[in-house]
Amino acid sequence: MGYIASLHELATTERRFYSKLSDIKSQILRPLLSLENLGTTTTVQLLQEVASRFSKLCYLIGQHGASLSSFLHGVKEARSLVILKHSSLFLDSYTEYCTSITNFLVMGGFQLLAKPAIDFLNKNQELLQDLSEVNDENTQLMEILNTLFFLPIRRLHNYAKVLLKLATCFEVASPEYQKLQDSSSCYECLALHLGRKRKEAEYTLGFWKTFPGKMTDSLRKPERRLLCESSNRALSLQHAGRFSVNWFILFNDALVHAQFSTHHVFPLATLWAEPLSEEAGGVNGLKITTPEEQFTLISSTPQEKTKWLRAISQAVDQALRGMSDLPPYGSGSSVQRQEPPISRSAKYTFYKDPRLKDATYDGRWLSGKPHGRGVLKWPDGKMYSGMFRNGLEDGYGEYRIPNKAMNKEDHYVGHWKEGKMCGQGVYSYASGEVFEGCFQDNMRHGHGLLRSGKLTSSSPSMFIGQWVMDKKAGYGVFDDITRGEKYMGMWQDDVCQGNGVVVTQFGLYYEGNFHLNKMMGNGVLLSEDDTIYEGEFSDDWTLSGKDNSGLIEQVGKCSLLPYFLKVCEALVLFLL
Repeated sequence: MGYIASLHELATTERRFYSKLSDIKSQILRPLLSLENLGTTTTVQLLQEVASRFSKLCYLIGQHGASLSSFLHGVKEARSLVILKHSSLFLDSYTEYCTSITNFLVMGGFQLLAKPAIDFLNKNQELLQDLSEVNDENTQLMEILNTLFFLPIRRLHNYAKVLLKLATCFEVASPEYQKLQDSSSCYECLALHLGRKRKEAEYTLGFWKTFPGKMTDSLRKPERRLLCESSNRALSLQHAGRFSVNWFILFNDALVHAQFSTHHVFPLATLWAEPLSEEAGGVNGLKITTPEEQFTLISSTPQEKTKWLRAISQAVDQALRGMSDLPPYGSGSSVQRQEPPISRSAKYTFYKDPRLKDATYDGRWLSGKPHGRGVLKWPDGKMYSGMFRNGLEDGYGEYRIPNKAMNKEDHYVGHWKEGKMCGQGVYSYASGEVFEGCFQDNMRHGHGLLRSGKLTSSSPSMFIGQWVMDKKAGYGVFDDITRGEKYMGMWQDDVCQGNGVVVTQFGLYYEGNFHLNKMMGNGVLLSEDDTIYEGEFSDDWTLSGKDNSGLIEQVGKCSLLPYFLKVCEALVLFLL
């Protein structure tokens, strides 16, 4: 067949195809969707999606048929053919439609529809049979419907066939030949791929019909496809109880471990599978690692072990890449399978770990543990963003903790080690205090600066010095900026303890020993009038010693108290 004849064949068959799609749309889909009480909300949504994608495909075919008529009256250059020039639009439209109809099929298909819809379909069974080109009168209604709505996929084979005919009209070395040949391969490849997708959907539907009802309701999803399962006892759990039942089901997005009426779902994006060596006692064993579980599966034969390992690895790889196994458009070769990476990016919500229960981690992983940069969020609003190592916060990171009572939050930015604040960091408290310095085991430890309030606030203060286990200890300086008072000296357990110096804005100066925030022991007190008292101070405000005149050798509590209290009032307020 020549070039022009092949183009006429394409135009003619495209118009017929458009006419059939239009009939299905106007005589089946539109009346069906106009009925009330079609079924559950999910069923209606899935059917509406099928109808929407079908309408889009119908419109595309109609436009293509019209463009072919214009093309035949024009220059007729092969490279200007819409089916070549906009091949990605055709391929995407068919893929989207196939996805919607297979999702509908997996969830039960037309059997999900309520009685009014089924009655309508039964009344129009002859029309359905004619449109679907099913000649056997004994064919069941549901089978006719499946054939009818998968009918558009067959058109891809026709595209591939006609494009190949057109290619033979050119020299093998010409660009036109290569373009037509490649496009033909693309359409044929997609047709085969979508055919496999239909079989996967039918296989999955058959599985759901035999699966226990309650678990089906929770596990069944439109996009979920069955890859393989262990009901033939080809796979078992190591060290399982004698009477336990363990059923493993591999879907395209998760590995499910079912036991009697319970089950657990392990998302593939955070699942690692590796074969056990003979030295580890696992001739036919597979080690499965997830963020919160690790278990060993034993296969019945080496062949089963290879089969399951390959199936899991391929499924994990596809889940991580977020794509189907369809080759890239323009390539006739199949995708080279890869072992899923040990290090990967994924999102996971913890359900078991007490520290992380219900928290969601989104970031890098390594062999089942957060490792690298990531974000960890708890339901109560806590959030850590930064580096992880072996499942714990480690490295530089930012941590936020809501304070509901104050309607603010604590905020830490700095270094971490093994899940705890450790090293240099800045902690801003909801109260307004800010600590800059060293941390260890989530506590202030080492040298640091604590600021309370701002310079414009009613009570700004500052401490700079040493900390031990979240308390002031060692040498430190406390400066009460509002009162103009400063303490420089030793601390222990958050109180002044040992030698120190106090200076106030009123000219009072004390240098000596402190005990539990009180001047106690040997010391020198200088008042604002330059009077110096040197001697032994006690916690009942008794002073034994001399003043700078040398006339007072010993001053008792009663004689000194009125004057001494006046002198020390500011110091007492400052220290306490």
